[in-house]
Amino acid sequence: IIAFDDKGVTSPKLLPELHRALNDKSLQVKLTALNALGLVAHANLPKAEEALILTKLNSHLANETDKVALIWTHVTIMSATKDVNKKHVGPIVTALRDPDPKVRNQSLTALGSIGPKAKPFALAGVQEAIDDPDGSIGVSAIVTLMRLHATESIPALQRIADNKKANQVLRETAEEAVDQLKLLLSKTKEK
Repeated sequence: IIAFDDKGVTSPKLLPELHRALNDKSLQVKLTALNALGLVAHANLPKAEEALILTKLNSHLANETDKVALIWTHVTIMSATKDVNKKHVGPIVTALRDPDPKVRNQSLTALGSIGPKAKPFALAGVQEAIDDPDGSIGVSAIVTLMRLHATESIPALQRIADNKKANQVLRETAEEAVDQLKLLLSKTKEK
């Protein structure tokens, strides 16, 4: 907010600072810079500044080593370009198989933040993640299915909700997802 003047123009100091922050050692600083770049990209910037942001983000993809920062760089590029596509969703889905549960969880969070437009590229991977050995990942996968509007997942989610041997939190989350997705399905049919 403070980077814009009363005419909605960004400070000339803003983009260089955000680009510098992408290379910070702190993941939180990188994520904050990515979030800010995503917001700034939607601020009716001059075409040259938009192009500069995309060039920097694409360059960042090639050089970033932190898997979580890579996930969110893909999300930021799609947000900035308003184009959800396999090129950027694919690596996020691939991260669902990462050995680190933190990376898998961030991948699910990212896919959920993209929403229904990611479904054609992400549905199978998110459905597989329900069975992740880490129960919290399974819960996150169910929440992501809701955010993807994955109504085709209702039968699988109902089986989890009905399985008395399944983890209680997983069952309850699946039950909530079934309710939400059925409601979404009924609204879709009404149209």
